[in-house]
Amino acid sequence: MMQPILTTEEVAELLKCSTRTVEDHARSGRIPGAKFGDGWVFAADLVVEAVKRISLEEAKRRAPAPEPEKKATGADVVGVIKPAPKKGRTLPGLSLLPQHAVSQILASQ
Repeated sequence: MMQPILTTEEVAELLKCSTRTVEDHARSGRIPGAKFGDGWVFAADLVVEAVKRISLEEAKRRAPAPEPEKKATGADVVGVIKPAPKKGRTLPGLSLLPQHAVSQILASQ
């Protein structure tokens, strides 16, 4: 079982890094610690939580970015809009309107 309070040397040994790295991370706030006299002390559970948080942040940075959604092109849209039946004269865009509106427009022509 890990001691509740760790020294810089113990954290360095636990994390397999130098004491300088531990102190740099403590100064920057990346690893929570407290300066007592000439040295640092660390709450073991907070060090473990910090390592978990840092691991998740770095994993997110390394993960590939999701691909942006593909915008529809003319070829993708073909077949979605049904053309109006050809009965005499038609105006552009009439196929998008309800039939009663088309009838009113054509009647006024």
